[in-house]
Amino acid sequence: MDALLRGAVRNARLPKDHGLDTVMEAVVNSIQSIHRDGGSKVVVRYLYDTSQTTIDGRKTSLKVRGFEIEDDGVGFNPANLESFDTLNSEAKLDMGCKGVGRVLWLKVFRDVTVDSSFESEDSMHRVSFRFHVGRDKYRDEPSHHFDGPRRTIVRLDGIEKGYYKYLNKQPDTIARHILNHCFSYFVNWEMPDITVESNDGAILVNDLFDERRGNMDEVPVEVRGHGLKLTFFRFYGWKGDGNRVEFCADGRTVKSMPIFKDVRLTDDDDEDFVFCAYVSGDLLDENVNDLRTDFSIQEHRLDPDEVSMDEIVDEVKRQCKGYLGKALSRDEVRRRERIESISKAYPEIGLICRSDPTIVEDINADMSEQELYAYINRRGADMNTAAMFDIKDLIGQRTRIYEGDGCEDIMSRIDDMQRNTLARYVIGRRLVIDMLERGMQRSVEDDKFPLESYIHNIMLPRGTDPDHPSDVNSCNLWLLDERMNYYAYGGAFSDVYMKRITGDDDEDRPDVVVFSEIDEGVTRSVALVEFKRYDRKDYDMEGQIKRYVMKIRKAGSIELESGRKIALTSETTFHCFGVCDLFTGYGDELAVSNYTSVYGGRGYYQWFPKLNASIEFIDYGKVASDAKLRNKVFFDVLGIGDE
Repeated sequence: MDALLRGAVRNARLPKDHGLDTVMEAVVNSIQSIHRDGGSKVVVRYLYDTSQTTIDGRKTSLKVRGFEIEDDGVGFNPANLESFDTLNSEAKLDMGCKGVGRVLWLKVFRDVTVDSSFESEDSMHRVSFRFHVGRDKYRDEPSHHFDGPRRTIVRLDGIEKGYYKYLNKQPDTIARHILNHCFSYFVNWEMPDITVESNDGAILVNDLFDERRGNMDEVPVEVRGHGLKLTFFRFYGWKGDGNRVEFCADGRTVKSMPIFKDVRLTDDDDEDFVFCAYVSGDLLDENVNDLRTDFSIQEHRLDPDEVSMDEIVDEVKRQCKGYLGKALSRDEVRRRERIESISKAYPEIGLICRSDPTIVEDINADMSEQELYAYINRRGADMNTAAMFDIKDLIGQRTRIYEGDGCEDIMSRIDDMQRNTLARYVIGRRLVIDMLERGMQRSVEDDKFPLESYIHNIMLPRGTDPDHPSDVNSCNLWLLDERMNYYAYGGAFSDVYMKRITGDDDEDRPDVVVFSEIDEGVTRSVALVEFKRYDRKDYDMEGQIKRYVMKIRKAGSIELESGRKIALTSETTFHCFGVCDLFTGYGDELAVSNYTSVYGGRGYYQWFPKLNASIEFIDYGKVASDAKLRNKVFFDVLGIGDE
């Protein structure tokens, strides 16, 4: 048997996440032994590594190294020992056993021992041995007289590294796993007491089942002539495994499938529960593979005369939906409420949801607002990507698209893309205006207004110049004039020294200078913007602006690092803006000078012919209100205008 066992272990392919199945195999062996020949208990006992200590001798937190499975079943008598020694034994064929489960112990554990006492004709005997690939036979293992009760202990020690994280589980998790794995046994058999013992105490698995027995329902179903049984179970207080379907064979779970993955289920009393459907029947018993990890049933319907797993799964899902009708409806209401709420708060999200009504079916009602926003955004991006390439492919198929020949579909998808893009653009503008208005509010922390730099960076990030332009999305000079956003990209200076503009050794730093309407290297107009901190009174803004205009005019041209030159002529016009708080008293000063009052005292304007320049002072509040007015129709459509 030496070579045969070694080869069987080598050829066995046990996925790492099925490592706990080896412990379940030992538990099942104990249950079956008691079911057939009597007994009353099974104990799953944790084994810990107690060798680790600290410098002062104290024990560190104990590491799980394996498990003992003890039972008071019939034990390893000569007949059972011979069966153990026979690969693919048929001794328990009537229970669906393949006779290979013990081989998997040697895949997962480095040290496996068996210690069993059993009844012989006239007395108790005991047999013990180490199970490993280096030994030839076990059926001839000698037994000795034993003065004690009937008892078998299988010790699975030394977890192989690759399987450790799947076996290092809390006792309550192991207890739940036993109940789940052996659920059909609990339903159909008189079960022994199954206890999980650890340093934290003991958990009786039977109690877990008894506490929930009232949450069980059974439904017979038929799939293309094959009878199956569905056992529905509601687990209260359990979150780890999630809603699932368990496909069983011979009383044991073989394959698990998530179902209603992002659905929160509640009963009529609004209590949360996790749903599980156990599927069993002769079809599954007869087609389970030797390692009990899957079924030899065609995945898809290839042979029309044979049933497929797809057909079984579809029928199971249909039955589950019918059984959970009210709970699923309650969750759907919650999900629709979440969609409505986030669509109202973020209109661009509403556009995506209206374009893809299936989103509500795929979200989790318990997602945070940020998680939900991010998920729907990703769906929107995927929709746009798919639409872009579908449209490209459709257009490429013909030289001319006629009405009714794909045209309506193309235009519909283009409209969806444009609406999504426009919504984001408009919402971005609304947020920029909100940020500007915050610059006119005192801080709660220090009762002060934000610095001038706050407003400046909203309009155009400082340090921008034509050789190092800011991202086009970072320029918000449209707050003053829509045309300035277009000209600013590639032709604007923001908070850079005048010597970068004129070439002279000059330490002046105009806030924003934009060279616009450049034709063959000559600029027809220059926009100049100065900001002052909100609530600050400043009488020198006019002089400051005039000084900048004269210095730029005197230079006659500017030369960029790239070598590109921009020239000014006597006809170049300067449009200058002073953005400030006019209600500090500065507006009164302008009113009694040569400035013309505009916007009901919220702005002042004057033309200076010798400079070929206009200077316009605008109140911050006016900048914000004008920007809102220009975008009002878009804000109203999206429902983000002022109340």
